[in-house]
Amino acid sequence: MNNIFTNQQNDSLSILLIEDNPDDVVLIEELLVSNSSMVFQLFHADCLATGLHQLNTESIDLVLLDLALPDSKGLETLDKVLGVTRNVPVVVLTGLNDETIGLQAVKHGAQDYLSKSMLQEHTLRCTIRYSVERQRTEKALLNNKILMQDILDCNPSLVYIVDIDGHFLFANRPIEILFNVNNEMIIGHERETFMPEEIANQHRQNDLQVILEDKTINFEEENIELDGKHFYSTIKFPLRDTQGRIYAIGGMSTDITAKKQVEKYREMEWEIMSILNESVNMQDSIQHILGILKTRTGLDVVGIRLQDGDDFPYIVQQGFSEDFLIKENSLIERSMDGGVCHDKDGNINLECTCGMVISNKTDSNNPYLTRGGSFWTNDSFPLLDLPADQDLRLHPRNECIHQGYSSVALVPIKTKNKIIGLIHLNDRHKGCFTLDMIERLEIIASRFGNAFERKQAEE
Repeated sequence: MNNIFTNQQNDSLSILLIEDNPDDVVLIEELLVSNSSMVFQLFHADCLATGLHQLNTESIDLVLLDLALPDSKGLETLDKVLGVTRNVPVVVLTGLNDETIGLQAVKHGAQDYLSKSMLQEHTLRCTIRYSVERQRTEKALLNNKILMQDILDCNPSLVYIVDIDGHFLFANRPIEILFNVNNEMIIGHERETFMPEEIANQHRQNDLQVILEDKTINFEEENIELDGKHFYSTIKFPLRDTQGRIYAIGGMSTDITAKKQVEKYREMEWEIMSILNESVNMQDSIQHILGILKTRTGLDVVGIRLQDGDDFPYIVQQGFSEDFLIKENSLIERSMDGGVCHDKDGNINLECTCGMVISNKTDSNNPYLTRGGSFWTNDSFPLLDLPADQDLRLHPRNECIHQGYSSVALVPIKTKNKIIGLIHLNDRHKGCFTLDMIERLEIIASRFGNAFERKQAEE
């Protein structure tokens, strides 16, 4: 049954009344017509099945729903209507002052409820108007929330909100990806759920500082990730409720690891060049340079091999065990009787990865090698399974791997005419190097080689 009521206003609402009691239908029609300031188009269904069909075929702005229908009873009726569309506000019609069922209906998703025994024209029209406007407002807020979520999810920075007790209220997609967790595992939980406790505690202390000082503060924060330690530039700020009280802390963290590494290597390059330009003994310079490399990189092991006759022993090193040096100091391949082995061109054979780099027997198409002839990897252990026909090394010893070093870099020290040694860097953590870092080390190694050659000539 369709009834259309018109007056001088342009406002119009399509209302679906799902009600099986004819008297109640007539009452509601009359109340809508009486002195109405809006245009209503009323659709009527006397059972849930017909009502659901109307929802699917008509453009409905609001549903007036009786919960006691011939084919459905109670809150299940509401759930079925909301299951068809959550974009249409539903006002539940209850029996004799049944406030309990009305409140339960609102908790289930109804916009409001009305007692049929107390229906009045003004109350009905106001409830309809307010329910429609609330629904529109909620929809707009939801759309804005989805829009902001999409925007923040596309932001590569980590964006989040935590309450004053440290529980997450919001986290964008990059946080889920970084920690390999879904949003349900973040919201309502503290950082310790997916971060190392020590790191989480430091981040929490920064939150508390924002609360204590009641202002926006910039921090540099750390995090341990799959490829090692990362550094973040973080801005944190207090969020306030309508009464001006801080209820949460907002934060945005940007990964600055690569930037810090570039800065660190630039400073290291400047320091080393300053040493090489000083008028001091070369052995003292090399020892000083080793200390800078070890301190600036923060790696477990740093060593420098330099040519000594036909061999390339470690002239200085920090971090290698005595056992390692006994096995690895010499690179020369020797025969069973201790003789030196040569290749077909008469060159002395140098073993393992260090020997490959110093002998310049490299291939820039190899993923482990750079155009500058350096070898580097952030995970050395797969080398143990490298097929022999794909291995450029002569008699690989793999001692670095056996001693647990995941990140390994070997950077040749070159003069204008030849390779005179290499810089060896190891760390037990994965992910310590980037190509940019290796290329900067190649610049340092090349300048070291030229300075070394020059000082040798002077001495």
